[in-house]
Amino acid sequence: MTVNEDLSKLSNSNISQRLDCALVSRGLAESRTTAQRLIHAGVVSVDNRNITKSSFLVNNSHTITIDESKTTQFCIRYVSRGALKLEGAFEAFSKNGLTTSKSTKALDIGASTGGFCDVLLQRGVHSVIALDVGHGQLHPKIANNSHVIEMSGVNIRDVYEENLPYKPNLIVSDVSFISLTLVIPVIS
Repeated sequence: MTVNEDLSKLSNSNISQRLDCALVSRGLAESRTTAQRLIHAGVVSVDNRNITKSSFLVNNSHTITIDESKTTQFCIRYVSRGALKLEGAFEAFSKNGLTTSKSTKALDIGASTGGFCDVLLQRGVHSVIALDVGHGQLHPKIANNSHVIEMSGVNIRDVYEENLPYKPNLIVSDVSFISLTLVIPVIS
């Protein structure tokens, strides 16, 4: 029997649900998107067999495992891949003094789903203002964090210091629909 035939047999016994859905329902991933990233990254096994198809069918008798040692390199650690940009900046500029502490009060301009906020929170900042012109984009993990102050539907060009709950001592930004040449004069 070939590996594909063997996997097909495994997949068709007592069909229950797709592997990506099973990861979520078993609490191994917080969303189907995250589950799919894990599966496509090759870190998910079903009954000790590596599976890379989200549509692979499993039932309750199957044992699903995730190779935790490989998950951080596939951005499962953060709510979005955008977080890797800020993580890279911290790595590159830490020797020049870029750090965070428990007293850091940050402003994230263009927060979107909150990848930068996630990095800052995991680095132990006191608080972060998640500012974005869009609405309802923050990942629930970030939106529900007590250290996050959400300012959705706000264009940075319309913000003055008195509009913010505090004066930030660290500002991060990842904007795509506005030039930084328009943002920098506002934040300076």
